Amino acid sequence: MSHLTPKDAVERYRRAKERRTAWESHWEECYEYCLPHRDAGLRRGTPGGKRGDKISMGPRLTR
Repeated sequence: MSHLTPKDAVERYRRAKERRTAWESHWEECYEYCLPHRDAGLRRGTPGGKRGDKISMGPRLTR
């Protein structure tokens, strides 16, 4: 069994974070589509900043 040195742990973390960034925009897009008014969980806005600046393009009910 090999031991993980602190330097190795930092390098593993850096690589994992690098791989994750490729997916973050996809996760945010899915989250926004499913819960358009609940984006506070993923985004760190400024206090008093504008929220919900995107218009939902979901299906519309018409008669």
